[in-house]
Amino acid sequence: MPSQSPDEITFAPLTIDETTVDNLGWSGGPIHIDYVADAVRRSELGETDMIAGRDKDGRVVCYGGAEYSIEQGSAKLWMLIVRPELRGLGIGTKLVEALEAVASNKVSRVYLNVEKHNQGARRLYERLGYQVESESTESWYELDDRGERYLKQAQVFVMARPTS
Repeated sequence: MPSQSPDEITFAPLTIDETTVDNLGWSGGPIHIDYVADAVRRSELGETDMIAGRDKDGRVVCYGGAEYSIEQGSAKLWMLIVRPELRGLGIGTKLVEALEAVASNKVSRVYLNVEKHNQGARRLYERLGYQVESESTESWYELDDRGERYLKQAQVFVMARPTS
């Protein structure tokens, strides 16, 4: 895939038809793709907003969500991901800004979790005005080498900022 300028990426809701391993397999395995599809379905209930950034050919190059059902008046930004070969080009910044724009109409605060070892992501979020509020443990399911499902846990910083 050729290099992309962040200005060439357009953002709009992620659709259920796009939540396939063929289309999003670069972002995770089948369990993850099922989780993304569930989040897209929950957007119809107003619990989430899932958006995708697409290149000029309509391919999804990044996506993420805003979860509204966890904490009243806040949105948790999560599943923020950019295609590995396009990282470092400013696309992640545009993704966060697009999610903040959607969430700002609904909440007064946005927050996210970043794994403690992920210094690059933490620097990005700090540059965008996020500050560490606390530490926590995040967990999710993955598949091991034998295809067995297991619970993965990671230590995270909870980072937040107001939407204004």
